[in-house]
Amino acid sequence: SLETKLALSAALNIPAENLIISALKPAEEEGKDNYILRCYECEGKAATMEIESDLNLKLGQGRNLLEEATNDEQKIQPWKIVTFDLKKE
Repeated sequence: SLETKLALSAALNIPAENLIISALKPAEEEGKDNYILRCYECEGKAATMEIESDLNLKLGQGRNLLEEATNDEQKIQPWKIVTFDLKKE
């Protein structure tokens, strides 16, 4: 709903304009304050993954689609889909 989108945008922001959030959900196996953030690069240009959050969320480790840890870095390649942990500080 529009209300949910507005609330999400106030609670979590990605400063890079070419990174689009495609999913934000609770992590499958982690604690109750751990989330999964999935996004993609949409302009064919590299970007740096950073977040701003009013909810004290911190960007964590890269994950794959099965939520297994990866070595993905915060430098996002063009057109790439990436997944990261978000943890409440």
